[in-house]
Amino acid sequence: MKFAYRVGAVAVIVVATAIAIADRWLRVTTVQSIPTPPTQAASPLFAAPVMLQITVTASLQRAPWITSDAELRASVEMWKRMHLAVSR
Repeated sequence: MKFAYRVGAVAVIVVATAIAIADRWLRVTTVQSIPTPPTQAASPLFAAPVMLQITVTASLQRAPWITSDAELRASVEMWKRMHLAVSR
């Protein structure tokens, strides 16, 4: 009876080891076949936007406004509403 338990335990250990080795082989093989993504953006279209905090003026009151660099370049109204501080 003890012999049957030992054979069963050894069989379970051998199967578990074989599964672990097969799993490791599969993971290494699939990771090597996946191409690495490019390190920089393919074009400026897919680059992350730069967020800026500016001060806008409306009805003689100033308020902070968070916008992206692309929106700031494209919006004429944003330029009209911006408060450009004079440094002395």
